[in-house]
Amino acid sequence: MKYVMIFHANLNYAYLNPDKYEFVIRNSYELTFDTMAENFPNTKYVFEASGYTIEQMALLCPDVLEKLKKAIKNGTCEFMGSPYAHPMLPNFPQEDGTWAIKFSNDIFKKYLGFTPKSFWNPECGWRHNCWESMVSSYQFIQFRRSVAANTSKCTTHYLSVQLSVLFREPSCS
Repeated sequence: MKYVMIFHANLNYAYLNPDKYEFVIRNSYELTFDTMAENFPNTKYVFEASGYTIEQMALLCPDVLEKLKKAIKNGTCEFMGSPYAHPMLPNFPQEDGTWAIKFSNDIFKKYLGFTPKSFWNPECGWRHNCWESMVSSYQFIQFRRSVAANTSKCTTHYLSVQLSVLFREPSCS
């Protein structure tokens, strides 16, 4: 049986004080990279992070960022992006969502050297105006199957632009 592992990283939680960022980076993200490299060197995984998280990792723990870059370079890790501060996109005007994605992609390019192909849609939030922001930047996105089934515009758009969708099931996450 094959499994997909997506490790989710977001330092921009409401109750995580900035003085704890390095602790989280070292005891969660670095531990993930080290564990995968040392114990599962041939197992592929996905590491998803907001632009803010990658920026803080670069500023506070550049050695940990190098471990992520090494895993990406050797092909064991695929990096999946999300908006800069990991907002629920439907809660904001489309322009703000587009800006959050672009700003995040600029951060990824600056610190990782590329823009990711995959997108993590925070909390699987959806509204019709989210689509254009995602389609213009990514090849793969994730959201709930029920959203696709109930949103004809979504279904029509992702079929017409050849965007691949990874469905996230509530019972599995």
